[in-house]
Amino acid sequence: MKSIFYALTGTIMYAVTGVVIDLKLDKFSTVALELLFILPMLPIALIWLATQRATGQQVLYPLGTALWITMGLGVVYFFADYFYLGAFTSGGDVMTISSIILIVPAVAALIKFLWVGGYPNMYQIAGYVLIAIAMVLITKGSQG
Repeated sequence: MKSIFYALTGTIMYAVTGVVIDLKLDKFSTVALELLFILPMLPIALIWLATQRATGQQVLYPLGTALWITMGLGVVYFFADYFYLGAFTSGGDVMTISSIILIVPAVAALIKFLWVGGYPNMYQIAGYVLIAIAMVLITKGSQG
C-alpha cells in the first residue's frame, strides 16, 4: 500500500509540474530549467537524511557495484528530465506530452523482457493496446 501511495503522490506532483511548465516556463532554456530544478534537491535530500538519522531511522547506502549503478542512473535521470523539459520548451503541450508518457509501462516491460527474457501475457498485451487507444484519444481531445 505504501508503494501505491508513493506512486500516486509522485504522479500528482509530476502532473502539477507539467501544467506549470506548460503554462509558465516553456519559453525558457531547457538546460536553465534543469539546473534550477536540480539546485534545491541536494539541500532537501541532506536535510531529509539528517532528519532520518536524528530520528534513528536506518539509512542504507548502495556500495560497490550498486553505487556505480546508482550514479549511472543519476545520469539517466538527468537526461530523462532534460528531454521531458525539452518536450515543453520545444512547443509541446501538457496533454500531448502527458499522454505520450502513458507508454512508460509498455516500454519498461519491453526493456525488462529483453533484459531477463520472457514474453508478455495476454493481460499485459491488452493493457498495451488500451494505452495506445488512450494516447490517441487524449491527444485528439486536446487538439479540439
